[in-house]
Amino acid sequence: MTDRAPMGDSIRLRDGRALGFAEYGDARGRPLVFFHGTPGSRLAASLLDDAARRSAVRVIATERPGFGRSDPKRDRTLLDWSDDVIALTEALGVERFAVAGISGGGPYVAVCARRIPERLTGAAILSGIGPVDLPGATGGMLVFNRASLWLGRNLRPALRAVVAGMVRAFRRDPERAIARAFASLPAADLELLAAPDLRAAFIADFIEATSQGGRAMADEFALFARPWGFRLDEIAMRVHLWHGELDRNCPVAMGRAVARAIPDCVARFEPGAGHLFMVRRGEELMKALPA
Repeated sequence: MTDRAPMGDSIRLRDGRALGFAEYGDARGRPLVFFHGTPGSRLAASLLDDAARRSAVRVIATERPGFGRSDPKRDRTLLDWSDDVIALTEALGVERFAVAGISGGGPYVAVCARRIPERLTGAAILSGIGPVDLPGATGGMLVFNRASLWLGRNLRPALRAVVAGMVRAFRRDPERAIARAFASLPAADLELLAAPDLRAAFIADFIEATSQGGRAMADEFALFARPWGFRLDEIAMRVHLWHGELDRNCPVAMGRAVARAIPDCVARFEPGAGHLFMVRRGEELMKALPA
């Protein structure tokens, strides 16, 4: 069994990179590999710990290249991710598992559902970003996110500079940065972020995610903004999707477009909810995913 302390652990991949992860929930439970947002780290899944224990689920939270403890990977693509997931699960002795991803983790759920469906017991996208070329996908999106996608598609060096400045400001004064960045979020998200445990978890996750700087965040926006290397309609397995009707990080129009594009998608659109509501609904997520 791996180190289940909150700080987590890492494995060494065949190409020499470190891949960071942490485990939460029930060590003997059914495995769920969790993908953080953008930016994010293995610490994001700490909010699922209690729900996972009650649901007998073993949450394996891993970090993408350049975030937290994971080394960067030059010229990576979205499709590369399933290889890292297989390497991690095999190192942990896990043959079959579910996957779930929140926000920027959503595309990586789609990657796994497309490339390794035979290894998956279930898949769930939570408030996920979708391909920006889907009709109406960015309508209602926060200006920063929309601008970052445009820069990622057209001027990646400029995006890296913008994100680097944002990361420095956040790490210097997290509370002030949160107040400025989230001023335009819906009331539902602001109410969640007012809870001390969630606010502390968000700050810790951001600081850990950007421990190597902001380049991974910028490069991930560029990956999202460009062709993904596959189509959502190529996914043959069932995918569960949750999305808040008031989400402004990844607008509900984007969630609806993703749901329409995946042939077998069980979609739930939550009235009055913003981007973060599923962090309080872990048991609902785990109940929906088959054993």
